Amino acid sequence: MMLKMTNKKIYAEIARTPQEHFRGLMGRKYLSSNSGMLFDFGKEKPLSFWMSNTYIPLQIAFINENGRIGQIERMVPLSTKSVRSHGQYRYALEVHDGWFDKHGIQIGAQVALPNTSEQQIINPDIQIEQSKKDILKAISDYNIKIIIEYRTKDGQELPPKTIEPPFSFSDTSEGDSNGLLTAWDCQKGRFSSFIVENIISVKDLNGNPIENTQTVEQIYKNIPLSSKEQDFVRGIVPNTQ
Repeated sequence: MMLKMTNKKIYAEIARTPQEHFRGLMGRKYLSSNSGMLFDFGKEKPLSFWMSNTYIPLQIAFINENGRIGQIERMVPLSTKSVRSHGQYRYALEVHDGWFDKHGIQIGAQVALPNTSEQQIINPDIQIEQSKKDILKAISDYNIKIIIEYRTKDGQELPPKTIEPPFSFSDTSEGDSNGLLTAWDCQKGRFSSFIVENIISVKDLNGNPIENTQTVEQIYKNIPLSSKEQDFVRGIVPNTQ
C-alpha cells in the first residue's frame, strides 16, 4: 500500500511567456533536489513537451486549472520525442526524475500553486513556492534594497545581510544556471557573491518575508517607506537587523 506523504514543497521557477516556455530547463547541468519549473499557460489546453538540449532526467506532471494532477510522465534527456498531455491542462511541473515517486505523489494529487490567491487549499499534496531566482530577478528589476539570511556551503548561518541592486547572475561551479548572485553588500561596502540555493530567506527592510514576485511589485508600487527607512536606503542609518 502506498504511504501518502503530504505537503511536499517545491521551489519552482515560473515560465509564463512563450520564450520561457520554449527555453524551459534547456542547457541546465544542475537542479537542486527540491527545485523545478512550473509552466503556466494561462488557460487549459493540450500541452506538448520535449527534451531537446535538456540534460537532466525529469518527470513532468500536467495540472488542471484547479491544481489537480491529471497525468505524470517521465522525460528522457536529449530526446526529441514529444511528451503530450492526454487532455487539456493549464500547468505543467517539471522536477527531477523520481521525485513524484519518492514522495508518493500520484494522479489526483492536489497542488497549491504560487500567486493564485483564489486557491484556498488545506493540506495540499504539493506546495509550490516561487523560486528565489525569480524573486531576486524581480527585486533587481525594481531596484529594491533587501535583507537576506544566508547559509554558507559548510552550513554556517550568517547574520542578516543587506544587499541592493545592481544584481548579476551567473552559473555556479555545479552548473546551476543563474544560481550565483552578485550584489552590492551594504555592510562590506563592496560587491559580494551568494549561492541562491543557500539563501534561507528574502525580506524587505521591515523584516517582512518576500515570498513571490507579486510581493516585490507591491513593495515597489504600494508601500511607502517611513523617513527612517528612507534614510536607511540612502545609507544614513546603519543596519541594526
